[in-house]
Amino acid sequence: MSRAHAGPASSCACNRGLAATYAVLSSLVSEQFPTKVRYTGIAVSANLSAMVFGATANFIAVWLVSWTGSVYSVSAFTAVSGIIGFIATLFLKDHSNEALSRLARKGDASTSDATPSGIICSAVARTTYIQ
Repeated sequence: MSRAHAGPASSCACNRGLAATYAVLSSLVSEQFPTKVRYTGIAVSANLSAMVFGATANFIAVWLVSWTGSVYSVSAFTAVSGIIGFIATLFLKDHSNEALSRLARKGDASTSDATPSGIICSAVARTTYIQ
């Protein structure tokens, strides 16, 4: 394959990977939060992670290159981040066979799951949720 055709082929492969990821993301994330605080939970978790990890990734990459003298250290950082993300998905609860309103019937936002997302979501909901 010539170098001129490598760009479109890799772009197509990347787009297929992104499509596979985002195809299940909305249902996976929405199942992790109780109904009453779902919107807040998704917004807080997505924006907080983007702020903490997205904002610091550039600084970490520059520091790694200056510390190691190699751009391959950034690749290793990306690979380690992916492994951590994969391990984190192993701890997600599977709610695929439950109704999405399951936690709303069990109680309000203060009695949500004892998962980190449920705890953060409950804390935010207590300060922002108006009944």
